[in-house]
Amino acid sequence: MAPNGTTPKRWRIAMGCDDAGVTYKDTIKADLSKDPRVEHIEDVGSFAADDKTAYPHRAAAAARMVANGKVDRALLICGTGLGVAITANKIKGVRAVTAHDSFSVERAVMSNNAQVLCMGERVIGLELARRLAKEWLGYVFDEKSASAQKLVLDMTPSPHPRRRLVGVSTKMYFSAQRTKQYVSDVVAQLSASPDLANKVDIFIIPDAITLTSVITQVKSSNMPILIGAQDAFWEDAGSYTGEISPSVLAEVGCRIVEVGHAERRRIFGESDAETAKKAAAATRNGLIPLVCIGERTKGMVSMAVGECATQVQAVIAAVPDDAEVILAYEPVWAIGAAEPAAAEYVVGVVDAIRELPFVRDRRGVTRVLYGGSAGPGLFATLKGSVDGLFLGRFGHDPEAFIKTVHEVSSA
Repeated sequence: MAPNGTTPKRWRIAMGCDDAGVTYKDTIKADLSKDPRVEHIEDVGSFAADDKTAYPHRAAAAARMVANGKVDRALLICGTGLGVAITANKIKGVRAVTAHDSFSVERAVMSNNAQVLCMGERVIGLELARRLAKEWLGYVFDEKSASAQKLVLDMTPSPHPRRRLVGVSTKMYFSAQRTKQYVSDVVAQLSASPDLANKVDIFIIPDAITLTSVITQVKSSNMPILIGAQDAFWEDAGSYTGEISPSVLAEVGCRIVEVGHAERRRIFGESDAETAKKAAAATRNGLIPLVCIGERTKGMVSMAVGECATQVQAVIAAVPDDAEVILAYEPVWAIGAAEPAAAEYVVGVVDAIRELPFVRDRRGVTRVLYGGSAGPGLFATLKGSVDGLFLGRFGHDPEAFIKTVHEVSSA
């Protein structure tokens, strides 16, 4: 029995550390993997002592899993246990504590309903750390206790859990007939795995000419595939020859509008301000803006974050605070490069974008996708940070597209 008299549940636990906590994390993970009270463990890294990924990235990834309901608790380890706790507490709805003794571990759960336990490998002995982790599993917060009243405001869960998302744009590669066949093949493969679409949101963004026929095709299949447009104007109607009305897109059943793609910015000179106006027009018409962001020049993570922050802030300032927004991150310098951006680099940029105050504090859902070159195993390296993938030519093969959806669903 748990200390408060309830039957302990089987916990879903996220674990993470920096290079100073790998030994303890791996040892405790092995212990918990054998504990019948643990259903499964999500390890967000680090995985080796020479992995120099900074602790905020690991701590934020694990804490977001707690906030989004993917796991029940998280156990984080760094040199002191302080930095990871500070980072985890920045994630809305998360309570993280640093505890190195039995009483503190007990009260962290019983009095404070802390979901995240943090320890320092340089502070506490390994055997004591292992013991505390096992004790931690046995404590369950009593929602009827006097302490519950103290936490009611802080512990209100997010009303908008983020679902994973996978999508593809056909750009201008397909003929009308190929588009029709592609959608037919995707629908057929999804029909063979009917539960897949219940686990992951799936979208297809065809060219403007075939958009309405694709919407009709998907509706007749009864598959919950979202259809998007590759662009839209910032006005609903008027003398704008060649432009696409967001109002009409909504009328015909479109759900997503892609804005700010690197090609639109480079070839047509579209600015952050114009991208923001298009995003605002999308939300005004009940559409979800999929905003493409990315730095032009390869450099440090901090430089990339600074450039992307300007792009994101323009959009966030233009849309309602409760509107859903999808950010698709892809470093522009990596497009067509011999080697894609390293996973650690992508994770660093995405985690920092999520912690920008104007992103972190929004009431609306903000999902972040990686829009770079995709391949087998990619999502597994990014899953603690991104909500899914936005595919290009790799996804133009229906089998590869559905394989990626499976990977994102099961990772």
